[in-house]
Amino acid sequence: GSEAVNQFRLQLQSLSSRSKRLISAEYLPDETILDSGNPVECKVVRAIYELYPFQVRSERTFWIDPQRLLVLSESSKREGKLGPMRPYEMNYIYQTYNYRHMHLGSLPANQSFKFDPPANFFQVDKLDVQTGLTQSIDMVGKPAPDLNAITFEGRQTSLSEYKGKVVLLDFWATWCAPCVAQMPAMAKLYEKTKDQDLVLLGINDDEAIDTARDFLNRNGYKWTNLYRANAGSTRNNFKVSAIPTVILVDREGKVQAYEVGYGPEAEAKIRTALIKQGLKLD
Repeated sequence: GSEAVNQFRLQLQSLSSRSKRLISAEYLPDETILDSGNPVECKVVRAIYELYPFQVRSERTFWIDPQRLLVLSESSKREGKLGPMRPYEMNYIYQTYNYRHMHLGSLPANQSFKFDPPANFFQVDKLDVQTGLTQSIDMVGKPAPDLNAITFEGRQTSLSEYKGKVVLLDFWATWCAPCVAQMPAMAKLYEKTKDQDLVLLGINDDEAIDTARDFLNRNGYKWTNLYRANAGSTRNNFKVSAIPTVILVDREGKVQAYEVGYGPEAEAKIRTALIKQGLKLD
């Protein structure tokens, strides 16, 4: 019961925020739904809300008992990109809440909060919402998969070609805002290390090569960039689920660092890993 009460409190907080984001609302035809087994003719209202970043749709529909002014059912439709690091993936969330028993002035019976798990459920001690990231980090210390990629100039290349040198792989795309924001730092790193044993390889296998090439030329970025005709294949081999992702491969071909996302912390970790490989960055 306490968990249900906490969920209801969260819903109240959400309602307060939601009312401030309301753009418009309209009546739909009345509908009859059941409350505790009794039919109730409801007013149906569809509300449109301001979009959060990366959203393309945000609406909710309410079935309201006009006598008690209670919402007996609610559905929502939200669509949009997952975020700046994964804008290539659309997210569709369709939810429906049916409040089967609505009481005013009295507490519902305990059985109202009974949980009936599905037949295939299992209990876990901890919910790991970063399984994909964990699998990627598990690559550290292990041999890196080969690239077998093509440079933007059309030359076939592979990771084994650079054995004996430190290789820094930067997975990026022009539509990725954090990737673009990270590029100036990559340019500085390239200038400091291009005469050392570091090979910087940009990997863009998620958009038209002309788009990526024009961006590099326009900004004067000179390091080698790779692509694959089969979009996403290189990214999949290295378990890249979000970009930017920067992967450091040592002289023996083993992964020594794996950083997802852009920011001071990620940049500091890569710099530390490069220094451990004997590179001078100051």
